[in-house]
Amino acid sequence: MLNSDDQPDDIGQSADDPLSESLMLDLSGSGAVKATDLEFDQLIRENQLEESDVAAPGLEVLPPLESSGMNEWYTYGVDHIRRRKWHVASEAFERALSADVGRNAVRSARAMACLGYALMKSGRAQESIAQYRGAIDIVPDMAGAHTGLAAAMLRVGDQAAAIKALAAAIRVVKNSVGLNFNYGNLLAAAGQPEEAKAAFFAALAQDEHHVPSLTNLGALHAKHDRLDDALDAFSRAYAAAPRRARRARYNMSLVLGRLKQWDEAMQTLRALMEEHPDATRPRILAARILRCAGRYLEAIEVLDNYMEWPSRMAPACEMLGLVHHDLGNADQAMAFWHEALRADPRFVRVHVHIARAHLHAGAVLEAEVAIRAAVELRPERAASWTVSGQIDFAQGRFDQAIGSLERAVELNPADAEAQYWLGRSHLSNGSMIGAIRQCEQLESISPQHAARLRARVY
Repeated sequence: MLNSDDQPDDIGQSADDPLSESLMLDLSGSGAVKATDLEFDQLIRENQLEESDVAAPGLEVLPPLESSGMNEWYTYGVDHIRRRKWHVASEAFERALSADVGRNAVRSARAMACLGYALMKSGRAQESIAQYRGAIDIVPDMAGAHTGLAAAMLRVGDQAAAIKALAAAIRVVKNSVGLNFNYGNLLAAAGQPEEAKAAFFAALAQDEHHVPSLTNLGALHAKHDRLDDALDAFSRAYAAAPRRARRARYNMSLVLGRLKQWDEAMQTLRALMEEHPDATRPRILAARILRCAGRYLEAIEVLDNYMEWPSRMAPACEMLGLVHHDLGNADQAMAFWHEALRADPRFVRVHVHIARAHLHAGAVLEAEVAIRAAVELRPERAASWTVSGQIDFAQGRFDQAIGSLERAVELNPADAEAQYWLGRSHLSNGSMIGAIRQCEQLESISPQHAARLRARVY
């Protein structure tokens, strides 16, 4: 059994609710797919027929005859894209290309781009890629083809190619707020924070009050612990458009909580809860912040109506379990965590909480069952491997503990708890060198953990 002294106090830290999982991004108008819609609309407008030749809205448009030419089939395809009849539109654009015997370069490129769009929308993303690339080969500066290619690449899971395609669109369309915003989001998702910040700054250079860019720039700063910069971005978003900055204000509360400015965080959250009484996420964050501040009864009160929150019931029960665990109500905590799992059996963090609680109570076998479920659900989550290693350590399986804890450190090199227990495991396994190495690693991560481990080594 592990002593409570061997567990770092994680109140307010990332173990319970990682900052990266808590931040709300503003994706209004975001995503390469939505950008494609906008660019495609522009592509249509540039090639639109005279008003007198356009069918009245709501009337059924008869298909062109077999002998019809490029323009007729193209117009027919555009009409059915507007009707969201993707398969009909795809066939129309294929016929348009077949009818373009003279191979008018610009006209063919537009038809290919439209065909790519219709194919992607009908779930045939891989086929759409060839059409977009064909359009780009003919007309390299067609922005809609580049954004469409980006969307298709995302659909097939090629993030790097999507980023490259969106960068090409930005080179064609200068000073576009929307494209730079989308580009920043893609770069952030790809783990390129500096490049993402540059894209958000490029968007803000065109519109300094663009709330989505300010919100996501702030989230990026917060994720990398630049909390003052994050607060500045969120404050600018709120000042620019208070009614549209709900996500920025939520994030602001979260960062203020990280800074342990409890009253300021709660002031922002209470205003949000008053303006959006049906929103449950701010209430759960409020309970988390109150818990971190040691104001447990207030935290319970905030979550009083959790039974009425079907989509957020599991996170609410998780937080109620953590509050009762802090209060020493072990049975009540376990009851709420099991209620959370009934609402969402795949809630990995709750499996980890249960494993920790069992381990602290000396119920190692029950802890092992819980942590096995967590690892199976999300093997890429470092915290699960950390607890798995602690359980192995408690059972004297030091080789297995080392393996689990090394996996945790590989997934999250900043996990001081995993580093500490890895050192303990090396020491118990007879490797003084391994334990000393972990002491050295911990110095730059957590001097407190390093001191605790060093006290056991020397």
